[in-house]
Amino acid sequence: MKILLVKPNESAIEAEIESGLNAAQRVVGGRIEIYSPNIDPVCYVLNEEGKIMNLEPNRALYDSNGNLIDVVAGTFFVCGMEKGDFVSLSPALMDKYKKLFLEPEIFFTENGKIKVQKFKKSITEQIKEGAKIASEYHTDHPTSPGKDKKDLS
Repeated sequence: MKILLVKPNESAIEAEIESGLNAAQRVVGGRIEIYSPNIDPVCYVLNEEGKIMNLEPNRALYDSNGNLIDVVAGTFFVCGMEKGDFVSLSPALMDKYKKLFLEPEIFFTENGKIKVQKFKKSITEQIKEGAKIASEYHTDHPTSPGKDKKDLS
């Protein structure tokens, strides 16, 4: 079954798992709870005791007005739902939910309220990523013209 796997502090990724309760429990690390956003034929499968187990906050859930309604703790996945059974996400729904959950989130409290911020890579991570990309395009070529000439002034 094709799912969207969402782990704390990581980008959401497409994955394939076996169908069934045991496979779902292995992915989330315990007993499952199902949350359905009632928009599409999908459900979020999460660890029923994620907050009790003090699992790391993962992603925020919002109502149709954009108000924060809950925070998922621990790993969860998004799958299709058909006649009460888990099924693969269609390509269109995979794209939709990947955009929704792609970036990790950081949680903090401000004035007694939970706040959420999309995770942005640190400058160091960005430099390392840029260096890696640059090295892929590296070619041996001479240094800039005139660099080897003596300064005659």
